[in-house]
Amino acid sequence: MLYFDAHTHHYREPDAHYAGVVSLRHDDPWPPAGLCAVGIHPWDVDASWPDRLQALALRLQEGRATAVGECGLDRLRGGTAAEQEACFRAQVELAERLRLPLVVHCVRAVDDVLRLTRGVERKMLHGFRGGPQQAEQLLRAGFWLSFGPLHQAESLRRAYDAGSMLLETDDSGLTIEAVYERAASALNISATDLEVPGTTMFGAISAKG
Repeated sequence: MLYFDAHTHHYREPDAHYAGVVSLRHDDPWPPAGLCAVGIHPWDVDASWPDRLQALALRLQEGRATAVGECGLDRLRGGTAAEQEACFRAQVELAERLRLPLVVHCVRAVDDVLRLTRGVERKMLHGFRGGPQQAEQLLRAGFWLSFGPLHQAESLRRAYDAGSMLLETDDSGLTIEAVYERAASALNISATDLEVPGTTMFGAISAKG
């Protein structure tokens, strides 16, 4: 069985039973091996974001990144709403141009995220904790939903039934195995029977990344 961590801030060496996508800030070093996403986090957005975007574009041209992100909108922290939206829009365009999936951070800005990502083919909202109605709204818009240790069981169920559920550790300190156990319990199935597809979102995934 392969445990796939769709979004983590802690590097873990890939092996026969584990693969994960390490989330990097725009200026973090590349991990030693495996998959990674790199982007400008909304918490890091300020008036200098165009310079950071230029540096991000150069990094992405190296071909090491699996995805662009995490990027997005946060109404509680980070730059102004206008700065965050402009930076997010630029990263959406960058991901589309490079044909890379988008990893989205969203806090109290679902409607704006939906507006800015309309037409994007591969996109994931990480750390989803919203209710089932919001989950359905995002699923209809083509989002994959990635769930950490804290989630609403019915939202998890709907994403799982739609074949668009992913699991993540984020910065929780838990192992992905523990997150699988919690998700399996919420779905009333065995963790060994829990299938978490990622090939549509991230492309071919192997234990060696």
